[in-house]
Amino acid sequence: MAVLSDVITAVLVQFSVWIVLGIAGTIGASLFAYFRSVKKCQMETNKEVDKISKRTFRQSQSILLIASAIDNSMIRNHNEQSTLKNDVSTALRDENGNL
Repeated sequence: MAVLSDVITAVLVQFSVWIVLGIAGTIGASLFAYFRSVKKCQMETNKEVDKISKRTFRQSQSILLIASAIDNSMIRNHNEQSTLKNDVSTALRDENGNL
């Protein structure tokens, strides 16, 4: 009888170890998948931010070109000095002075 209870105890211990290992593996795989999806989301967000930054820079340059053209037109047609380009350039600069 003692041998049978020892066998049953050994089987239950081994079964418990397999259950714990299965749960730990599942949790590990879930964490890995979660952090992989977070990384993918961050990479996509960085790409979008880069696209928006480039688009904003191009728009700022276009506005400066238009202001410069208006300044040149004011000088040519009205013989007046215009500060529109400087004013626009100042308005488009950020807190660090970058355009």
